[in-house]
Amino acid sequence: MANYQFSDLGKVWFVYKDPIKIQFLFADAQSITVKVSPPEALPFFFTAVYASNLLEERQQLWTSLRDTSVSFDLASSPWMVCGDFNEILDPRETSNSSIITSTRAMREFGSCLSDIGVFDLSSQGPKYTWSNHRPSDPIGKKIDRCLVNDLWQLSYPKGFCSFEPPEFSDHTPCHIRLTSTRPSFGTRPFMFPSYLIKLPSFVPTIKECWLQIGGPAGNLTVLCFKLKQLKAPIKSLCKENFSQIERRVQEAKSTLDSHQLQALNFPSEDNLAMEKESREAWLFLRLAEEMFFRQRSRIKWLEAGDLNTQFFHRITMVRNALNGITYLLRGDGSRSQSLKEVHQIAAAHFAGILCTLRGSYCMFLPEYMTRVILTVCTPAHQDLLSAPVTAALIKTTLFKLSLNRTPRPDGLTAEFFRAL
Repeated sequence: MANYQFSDLGKVWFVYKDPIKIQFLFADAQSITVKVSPPEALPFFFTAVYASNLLEERQQLWTSLRDTSVSFDLASSPWMVCGDFNEILDPRETSNSSIITSTRAMREFGSCLSDIGVFDLSSQGPKYTWSNHRPSDPIGKKIDRCLVNDLWQLSYPKGFCSFEPPEFSDHTPCHIRLTSTRPSFGTRPFMFPSYLIKLPSFVPTIKECWLQIGGPAGNLTVLCFKLKQLKAPIKSLCKENFSQIERRVQEAKSTLDSHQLQALNFPSEDNLAMEKESREAWLFLRLAEEMFFRQRSRIKWLEAGDLNTQFFHRITMVRNALNGITYLLRGDGSRSQSLKEVHQIAAAHFAGILCTLRGSYCMFLPEYMTRVILTVCTPAHQDLLSAPVTAALIKTTLFKLSLNRTPRPDGLTAEFFRAL
């Protein structure tokens, strides 16, 4: 499949083989759009792009992509747009030091991507995807991209792409993987689920466990130990009441539907009471689900409005895909073969930085630093810094922590302390 009818050179070719099924939808001089149906996977729409070197013709491509999105209702379908766009989005996407500000062409490209709702798929590979191969004036640019919308990311949450060595070309080929195997290795860090504070039994359970652990925490060591011991009952409460939260919400909704129909068909005191109870249970779980995905999505600018569960779920899926590390490069340039090896390479890298002593001890360092540091604390500031820390000050500072934020190193959030 190619676009020879629009371009004498047939700039865009689409090659595939069984068992993949392809349905042609649209083509022009700079793109081809098809519907891809992989075996045993969800179908999605795919647009292959080869943008012109001329700005005016690229502007026609941006218009064509907008029209394609509207014509085939791609905003409500999984969609991938991939190819050579011959334009960068940001001055940092080129090694050309003379480009320091965003140009009109960059802004038009970015506006197009925003309008059609696509973003870069999680990728591995070099910083730039194109090189001019001029030793006297070398320039690299990121003009090749693999873009997807949020519905594509939801359909293929483990999908990613890698930009490979270019071999004979001046462009890096893009290898797209719809799925990737990321074996589990080790344990995830503990994170307090904020929705747990809505559970009536939360505070009594925590207080009971706190008293069982021991007496008052007189120092930081004891305090950290007692907080660490609370993780087990917190995990138990989560597992008993909120495990598989999405399934629980669906089941609660089904129960509510059944009780509402029962109350309408046979109005009675018992049926209405059951309807009220099931509605409260469903609303409680819906709120917990929304808080769960809000916390995991790290969205801080959306503070109000209706339950945004679907939105937060999409953001969470996108974050998981972007944060996933599929491989690291070994010292010889080859790729790691397992997630365990990824951990080993990362640990060795930081151990080499943080655990290696460089230089020798200088016995005159304190005296030298005294001469170098010209600004010192005034006596009044020294008194403030050395003043005893009161319980009221600790509570005030702790309660100033923002809600729905990333937890502290121990995994506990501001919601945990405020609830107690």
